[in-house]
Amino acid sequence: MIELVKDIWDAGDYIQLSEYMKEISDEKCRKFNQKIIPDTVAQYGIKVPVLRNMAKKIVKGNFRSFVKGFTGEKYEDILLLGLVLSYAKTDYDTMLSDMKFYAQKISNWALCDTVVFYGVEKHLDRFYGDVLYFIHSQNPWLVRYGLTYLMRYYLDSVHIKDVLMRTYLAQNDFYYVKMMRGWLFATAFAKCPNECYEFFSHNRLDEETAKITISKARDSFRINKEDKKKIKELLAY
Repeated sequence: MIELVKDIWDAGDYIQLSEYMKEISDEKCRKFNQKIIPDTVAQYGIKVPVLRNMAKKIVKGNFRSFVKGFTGEKYEDILLLGLVLSYAKTDYDTMLSDMKFYAQKISNWALCDTVVFYGVEKHLDRFYGDVLYFIHSQNPWLVRYGLTYLMRYYLDSVHIKDVLMRTYLAQNDFYYVKMMRGWLFATAFAKCPNECYEFFSHNRLDEETAKITISKARDSFRINKEDKKKIKELLAY
């Protein structure tokens, strides 16, 4: 075991942490991750729940010291860093700064989708404006990251029309942005079908995003068979 609740993190602590992560790594997990996260090469092979538990312990100590000196580059290193920042209890401006800092390190869908700054829930009105920083970014991973928050928090009667337009305008040739747009649109059909039918009767998706949306809707347990057929007829090329 390793002590993760620390007042100060020094160079020796990071070496010890790296050795510990090697010790608890699992080869089956590493090979599995390499298959489902194709953009990641360097990995230990540690399951996400284990990293979550580690992050929660680190946050109990001086997590700022941990973040300041952290130089890990493997997939689990970066994920651990993001989880630490997302679990930290801070004010809104600090949280947003931490979120932007972490988002710049995202290089695959798992790093994007796993780390959620739940502090957003207390500032939904304010964050709805700040999420544009991500959606309007030239970095496609930041775009996807912003869209995950729109899908998680803003598919409701108040925001749906604007969210649909924001997501529609976030057109990007990057596959993982298209995948997230399709996922969001399918989820929107499940939550706000009438608004979606109205929107897409006037706005046409590119073919790949349309296919993803249809596929995600088809797989959804929240959309009935009749509506799945209507969505396919509405979006199909």
